[in-house]
Amino acid sequence: AQLGTAEKDFSQLRLELGESTSSAALVLHDKGRVEEEASELKRQLSEELSQ
Repeated sequence: AQLGTAEKDFSQLRLELGESTSSAALVLHDKGRVEEEASELKRQLSEELSQ
């Protein structure tokens, strides 16, 4: 569900930025995905530590 929201936000971002800066938007999107994965890993780790 969270990923779908991110995809929609990204689509909106690309529309706002326009195709001339879409490569910059892709970089931002990749950065956002990395941050999402990092926060997911942190969440899993904290769950394991709390058990």
